[in-house]
Amino acid sequence: MFLAFVVILIAGGVFGVRRFLRNKARNELKADGIASIEAGDYEDAIAKLDEALSYSGGKIGEFETEVLEARAEAEYLEADYGASLHTWQLLLENDEDSRKYKEGAVLCLLANGHLDEALAMEALQSRVYNKIAVGQIEAREYEQALETIERGIQAPEKSAMEDLLYNQAAVYGYMGEFEKSLELFEAYEAEYGPNEKAEREITFLKSRVSGAGE
Repeated sequence: MFLAFVVILIAGGVFGVRRFLRNKARNELKADGIASIEAGDYEDAIAKLDEALSYSGGKIGEFETEVLEARAEAEYLEADYGASLHTWQLLLENDEDSRKYKEGAVLCLLANGHLDEALAMEALQSRVYNKIAVGQIEAREYEQALETIERGIQAPEKSAMEDLLYNQAAVYGYMGEFEKSLELFEAYEAEYGPNEKAEREITFLKSRVSGAGE
Protein backbone atom coordinates (compact mmCIF):
# COMPACT_ATOMS: atom_id res chain seq x y z
CA MET A 1 0.00 0.00 0.00
CA PHE A 2 2.80 2.34 0.95
CA LEU A 3 4.71 1.46 -2.23
CA ALA A 4 1.66 2.24 -4.36
CA PHE A 5 1.34 5.60 -2.63
CA VAL A 6 4.98 6.40 -3.39
CA VAL A 7 4.52 5.44 -7.05
CA ILE A 8 1.51 7.77 -7.27
CA LEU A 9 3.52 10.62 -5.74
CA ILE A 10 6.39 10.07 -8.16
CA ALA A 11 4.05 9.87 -11.15
CA GLY A 12 2.28 13.01 -10.04
CA GLY A 13 5.59 14.79 -9.63
CA VAL A 14 6.77 13.76 -13.09
CA PHE A 15 3.48 14.96 -14.60
CA GLY A 16 3.78 18.25 -12.73
CA VAL A 17 7.32 18.79 -14.01
CA ARG A 18 6.28 17.99 -17.56
CA ARG A 19 3.35 20.41 -17.35
CA PHE A 20 5.61 23.10 -15.93
CA LEU A 21 8.16 22.63 -18.72
CA ARG A 22 5.41 22.58 -21.36
CA ASN A 23 3.88 25.82 -20.08
CA LYS A 24 7.30 27.42 -19.82
CA ALA A 25 8.17 26.49 -23.41
CA ARG A 26 4.90 27.72 -24.91
CA ASN A 27 4.98 30.97 -22.93
CA GLU A 28 8.54 31.63 -24.10
CA LEU A 29 7.51 30.99 -27.71
CA LYS A 30 4.57 33.36 -27.34
CA ALA A 31 6.81 36.06 -25.86
CA ASP A 32 9.43 35.53 -28.58
CA GLY A 33 6.74 35.72 -31.26
CA ILE A 34 5.39 39.01 -29.94
CA ALA A 35 8.96 40.36 -29.71
CA SER A 36 9.49 39.42 -33.37
CA ILE A 37 6.34 41.34 -34.33
CA GLU A 38 7.66 44.40 -32.52
CA ALA A 39 11.00 43.94 -34.33
CA GLY A 40 9.25 43.75 -37.70
CA ASP A 41 10.22 40.11 -38.36
CA TYR A 42 6.72 38.85 -39.09
CA GLU A 43 7.74 35.57 -40.69
CA ASP A 44 9.69 34.58 -37.60
CA ALA A 45 6.82 35.73 -35.39
CA ILE A 46 4.35 33.51 -37.24
CA ALA A 47 6.67 30.50 -36.97
CA LYS A 48 7.15 30.96 -33.21
CA LEU A 49 3.46 31.55 -32.55
CA ASP A 50 2.53 28.46 -34.57
CA GLU A 51 5.00 26.45 -32.49
CA ALA A 52 3.42 27.83 -29.32
CA LEU A 53 0.03 26.66 -30.59
CA SER A 54 1.39 23.17 -31.24
CA TYR A 55 1.29 22.57 -27.46
CA SER A 56 -2.46 23.13 -27.35
CA GLY A 57 -3.86 20.00 -28.98
CA GLY A 58 -6.42 21.92 -31.00
CA LYS A 59 -8.27 23.51 -28.09
CA ILE A 60 -8.74 27.27 -27.85
CA GLY A 61 -8.49 28.69 -24.36
CA GLU A 62 -7.21 32.01 -23.06
CA PHE A 63 -3.60 31.28 -23.99
CA GLU A 64 -4.48 30.10 -27.49
CA THR A 65 -6.72 33.11 -28.03
CA GLU A 66 -3.88 35.50 -27.20
CA VAL A 67 -1.50 33.63 -29.51
CA LEU A 68 -4.01 33.59 -32.38
CA GLU A 69 -4.62 37.31 -32.00
CA ALA A 70 -0.88 37.94 -32.24
CA ARG A 71 -0.57 35.59 -35.22
CA ALA A 72 -3.43 37.33 -37.05
CA GLU A 73 -1.64 40.65 -36.55
CA ALA A 74 1.67 39.24 -37.80
CA GLU A 75 0.03 37.68 -40.85
CA TYR A 76 -1.67 40.97 -41.70
CA LEU A 77 1.57 42.93 -41.32
CA GLU A 78 3.28 40.30 -43.51
CA ALA A 79 0.59 41.14 -46.12
CA ASP A 80 -0.67 37.54 -46.02
CA TYR A 81 -4.27 38.73 -45.86
CA GLY A 82 -5.81 35.35 -46.63
CA ALA A 83 -3.98 33.72 -43.72
CA SER A 84 -4.83 36.60 -41.40
CA LEU A 85 -8.50 36.39 -42.40
CA HIS A 86 -8.48 32.65 -41.65
CA THR A 87 -7.05 33.31 -38.18
CA TRP A 88 -9.63 36.01 -37.42
CA GLN A 89 -12.34 33.60 -38.56
CA LEU A 90 -11.03 30.95 -36.17
CA LEU A 91 -11.29 33.48 -33.37
CA LEU A 92 -14.80 34.46 -34.47
CA GLU A 93 -15.88 30.82 -34.24
CA ASN A 94 -15.00 31.05 -30.55
CA ASP A 95 -16.47 34.54 -30.04
CA GLU A 96 -18.79 35.49 -32.90
CA ASP A 97 -19.76 38.84 -31.38
CA SER A 98 -16.24 40.18 -30.91
CA ARG A 99 -15.92 43.63 -32.49
CA LYS A 100 -12.13 43.29 -32.52
CA TYR A 101 -12.22 40.06 -34.50
CA LYS A 102 -14.78 41.40 -36.97
CA GLU A 103 -12.68 44.49 -37.57
CA GLY A 104 -9.59 42.36 -38.14
CA ALA A 105 -11.49 40.27 -40.68
CA VAL A 106 -12.83 43.40 -42.42
CA LEU A 107 -9.34 44.86 -42.83
CA CYS A 108 -8.23 41.63 -44.52
CA LEU A 109 -11.26 41.59 -46.80
CA LEU A 110 -10.66 45.23 -47.76
CA ALA A 111 -7.01 44.51 -48.52
CA ASN A 112 -8.07 41.72 -50.89
CA GLY A 113 -10.84 43.81 -52.48
CA HIS A 114 -13.72 41.68 -51.16
CA LEU A 115 -15.94 44.68 -50.50
CA ASP A 116 -19.34 42.99 -50.36
CA GLU A 117 -18.08 40.46 -47.82
CA ALA A 118 -16.51 43.27 -45.80
CA LEU A 119 -19.76 45.21 -45.78
CA ALA A 120 -21.67 42.14 -44.59
CA MET A 121 -19.44 41.93 -41.51
CA GLU A 122 -21.06 45.13 -40.18
CA ALA A 123 -17.79 46.47 -38.78
CA LEU A 124 -15.60 49.39 -39.88
CA GLN A 125 -18.40 50.32 -42.24
CA SER A 126 -17.16 53.86 -42.83
CA ARG A 127 -13.92 52.40 -44.18
CA VAL A 128 -15.78 49.91 -46.33
CA TYR A 129 -18.02 52.58 -47.83
CA ASN A 130 -15.03 54.82 -48.45
CA LYS A 131 -13.23 52.00 -50.28
CA ILE A 132 -16.31 51.36 -52.41
CA ALA A 133 -16.61 55.09 -53.15
CA VAL A 134 -12.97 55.28 -54.25
CA GLY A 135 -13.63 52.57 -56.82
CA GLN A 136 -16.70 54.42 -58.06
CA ILE A 137 -14.74 57.67 -58.33
CA GLU A 138 -12.05 55.92 -60.36
CA ALA A 139 -14.82 54.62 -62.65
CA ARG A 140 -16.24 58.18 -62.88
CA GLU A 141 -19.49 57.03 -61.31
CA TYR A 142 -19.79 60.26 -59.39
CA GLU A 143 -23.47 60.16 -58.44
CA GLN A 144 -23.11 56.64 -57.09
CA ALA A 145 -19.94 57.67 -55.25
CA LEU A 146 -21.78 60.53 -53.51
CA GLU A 147 -24.51 58.13 -52.39
CA THR A 148 -21.92 55.69 -51.06
CA ILE A 149 -20.02 58.45 -49.28
CA GLU A 150 -23.24 59.59 -47.62
CA ARG A 151 -23.83 56.05 -46.35
CA GLY A 152 -20.31 56.08 -44.94
CA ILE A 153 -20.86 59.42 -43.25
CA GLN A 154 -24.06 58.10 -41.66
CA ALA A 155 -22.39 54.89 -40.44
CA PRO A 156 -22.06 54.72 -36.64
CA GLU A 157 -18.34 53.93 -36.88
CA LYS A 158 -16.36 57.04 -37.88
CA SER A 159 -12.77 55.92 -38.48
CA ALA A 160 -12.82 56.94 -42.17
CA MET A 161 -14.71 60.21 -41.74
CA GLU A 162 -11.77 62.38 -42.79
CA ASP A 163 -11.30 60.41 -46.02
CA LEU A 164 -15.03 60.39 -46.71
CA LEU A 165 -15.34 64.17 -46.38
CA TYR A 166 -12.26 64.76 -48.53
CA ASN A 167 -13.57 62.47 -51.24
CA GLN A 168 -17.02 64.07 -51.06
CA ALA A 169 -15.49 67.50 -51.70
CA ALA A 170 -13.35 66.11 -54.52
CA VAL A 171 -16.31 64.46 -56.28
CA TYR A 172 -18.20 67.74 -56.54
CA GLY A 173 -15.10 69.22 -58.17
CA TYR A 174 -14.94 66.34 -60.66
CA MET A 175 -18.60 67.02 -61.47
CA GLY A 176 -17.83 70.67 -62.21
CA GLU A 177 -19.69 71.97 -59.14
CA PHE A 178 -16.78 74.14 -58.10
CA GLU A 179 -18.54 76.34 -55.55
CA LYS A 180 -19.95 73.31 -53.71
CA SER A 181 -16.56 71.60 -53.85
CA LEU A 182 -14.81 74.71 -52.50
CA GLU A 183 -17.35 75.03 -49.70
CA LEU A 184 -16.79 71.41 -48.68
CA PHE A 185 -13.00 71.63 -48.86
CA GLU A 186 -13.03 74.72 -46.66
CA ALA A 187 -15.29 72.93 -44.18
CA TYR A 188 -12.91 69.94 -44.34
CA GLU A 189 -9.92 72.15 -43.51
CA ALA A 190 -11.84 73.83 -40.69
CA GLU A 191 -12.43 70.39 -39.18
CA TYR A 192 -9.09 68.67 -39.82
CA GLY A 193 -6.65 71.49 -40.49
CA PRO A 194 -4.81 72.32 -43.72
CA ASN A 195 -2.87 69.77 -45.71
CA GLU A 196 -1.01 70.02 -49.00
CA LYS A 197 -3.56 68.14 -51.10
CA ALA A 198 -6.54 70.09 -49.81
CA GLU A 199 -4.69 73.38 -50.21
CA ARG A 200 -3.98 72.60 -53.86
CA GLU A 201 -7.64 71.79 -54.43
CA ILE A 202 -8.78 74.99 -52.72
CA THR A 203 -6.37 77.12 -54.76
CA PHE A 204 -7.58 75.53 -57.99
CA LEU A 205 -11.25 75.83 -57.05
CA LYS A 206 -10.91 79.49 -56.07
CA SER A 207 -9.43 80.21 -59.49
CA ARG A 208 -12.34 78.48 -61.19
CA VAL A 209 -14.98 80.15 -59.06
CA SER A 210 -13.47 83.63 -59.51
CA GLY A 211 -13.00 83.00 -63.22
CA ALA A 212 -16.62 82.00 -63.59
CA GLY A 213 -17.74 85.22 -61.91
CA GLU A 214 -15.85 87.50 -64.24
